[in-house]
Amino acid sequence: MKRIGFILILIIFISSPIFAYDWSKHNIKVENTESKETETILTLKAEDNTVFSVRFKDDVDEVAANSILKLNADFRKWKYMEVKSLEFVVQKNLIQTIIIPQKYNYMETDILPHIPAGMMFDYTDSLAYNFRINADNNFIRIEGAFINENILAEKIVKAIKDPILYLTTDNPKFLLRKITDNQKTLEDLKNDYLKLLSEHKDLMDRHEKLKNAVMTLHNTGVFGIGVNEINKSLIQKIISLKKENPKLTKDEIVKALEKEKIEFKNYEVFLILSVYYNEFK
Repeated sequence: MKRIGFILILIIFISSPIFAYDWSKHNIKVENTESKETETILTLKAEDNTVFSVRFKDDVDEVAANSILKLNADFRKWKYMEVKSLEFVVQKNLIQTIIIPQKYNYMETDILPHIPAGMMFDYTDSLAYNFRINADNNFIRIEGAFINENILAEKIVKAIKDPILYLTTDNPKFLLRKITDNQKTLEDLKNDYLKLLSEHKDLMDRHEKLKNAVMTLHNTGVFGIGVNEINKSLIQKIISLKKENPKLTKDEIVKALEKEKIEFKNYEVFLILSVYYNEFK
């Protein structure tokens, strides 16, 4: 029984906050500790009375703590932006920083109204940003490697002043998406064209059959008894002659057929010209 009690005490001891990271060695005071599901949220106060929060699941190691303290100090040194709140989210090999500014002005432009959700930064071996701004009711993503405060501020102001220009010149993902969309549109147009082409061919075939049926029904034998289909080679020959010279008359076509010794009947020539060209002479 004593052994079971000892094991329980040991488990409680190991899992207790005693083994949590010691922020006091950096002169950081833990103002508040809050647990939310699987996460712990610490509210910390630095020596200069600046307050920030740290959210984590599996505690914070020395490397992460040093990175957080450096990022906290660096962000508060910005010339054009004043921090209202700062939260660090510790993940595996990544520290996310969420900044809500108090003030943010650059080149006579108030940036603050355009970043209602604040700014997000990711830190691994280097710092990168990825957040959205609102410009003329357009939500535009601002992302890239952080080089310095001025370059980022210039990028934001450019997007605010001319969202369309920014999207078409400074946002590679937008351009890639537009290219992809255009390629899809072209592919859709191509498929539509091929479909129309197929439908047109089908329509032409049906039209050709209809014309042939009309000519056949009118190409009767003696006393109107029986029907005869007109030779397709004769039809193609007359179409070819009319294509070369649309003004050819029935008599001129007859002479041309006789010259080439092509077998035909005068009434067949009349039927072809009537059905294909609405010529009834």
